[in-house]
Amino acid sequence: MGRVKNIHDMALGATGVILSLAVLWLWIPADIDTGVIDVWRRVTRIGDAMLPTFSCIAILLASLIIALRGWAGRQADRMLHLDPAFLLLTMMILTIGITLMFITGPVLVRIFLGADRSYPLLRDEYPWKYTGFVTGGTFLVFAFHALVCHRFSRRAAAIALLATVAIAAIYGLPFDDLLLPPNGDV
Repeated sequence: MGRVKNIHDMALGATGVILSLAVLWLWIPADIDTGVIDVWRRVTRIGDAMLPTFSCIAILLASLIIALRGWAGRQADRMLHLDPAFLLLTMMILTIGITLMFITGPVLVRIFLGADRSYPLLRDEYPWKYTGFVTGGTFLVFAFHALVCHRFSRRAAAIALLATVAIAAIYGLPFDDLLLPPNGDV
């Protein structure tokens, strides 16, 4: 006898797949004027459809996983009781990561260029526009990996750095007027 199928997870996954495909193919094109990437007067920028499209793709993939796990007879993971210590560590990691994003650029400008140069005037110049994002982002990825795996490793640090640099390159290089966090808020 084969595995028992989990009809609830199959139904939930199928519903998520159908709704996300409807949003991707019907709602987003009908409701949003710009595409995922918008080119206007030879300036490439993020289109209004980027966030809903990427979010919908994530929901589609998660729904497919839930449906396939239900088909295989395994129950999708349920929300577990969250430990207060885990929540406290998560909040600490987020606070430190965001703080690193905000202070790295100004501190490095002060160290390398002196007190007479102002970071807000340099926030759109290389390498200063990437320092806070790469430092804080690398810390966030590395720290959350260490929290989940219960250990530190050089491999995780390298992966965190490469992932953050890749995200910075994907979003920062093609778009002339885009400032990565936190530079848009300085």
